[in-house]
Amino acid sequence: MRVAFGKVLITPPDFLGGYIGRPMAGYTPIATCNSKYDDLHGSGFLIETEVLGGVKRYLLLITMDVALIPLTVSEYFKEKISDHYPIYPGQIIIHATHTHKGFDMAGSFSRGGNWPGLIKGIICGATKKDDLYKVWIGKQFVRMVGQMMAELQPAKIAWK
Repeated sequence: MRVAFGKVLITPPDFLGGYIGRPMAGYTPIATCNSKYDDLHGSGFLIETEVLGGVKRYLLLITMDVALIPLTVSEYFKEKISDHYPIYPGQIIIHATHTHKGFDMAGSFSRGGNWPGLIKGIICGATKKDDLYKVWIGKQFVRMVGQMMAELQPAKIAWK
């Protein structure tokens, strides 16, 4: 078995409008970002195993510094990674750290924080304005996975 770890920046860059003025997650009425204390990151953990016949299998875990990730956005990230590497979407788990100090990726709070808005945000995501930001994050994850694939190291497992 081999493993690798990775980390990429997911704070919106200036060429995508930056972070100032973006809706923050978990605040109703809507609070917008007015400064930055720390950057937001995506972190990854990749496990490679070799099964009978030398076939390699992978498990990829990615965590994002956001409150929640819409299902469609998560599926998009998985597809982009699968387009570049032999890791199937079913071998990828993407989850949120559930920080309320990150952006409203789902648009659920900018819809008023009510149940219909929350459900729509979980399934569909935020407004189209954030689509370029999500595409950029997808590219960041593809780059991170490429670095992790190149840096896979043998791992030992032990227990007592």
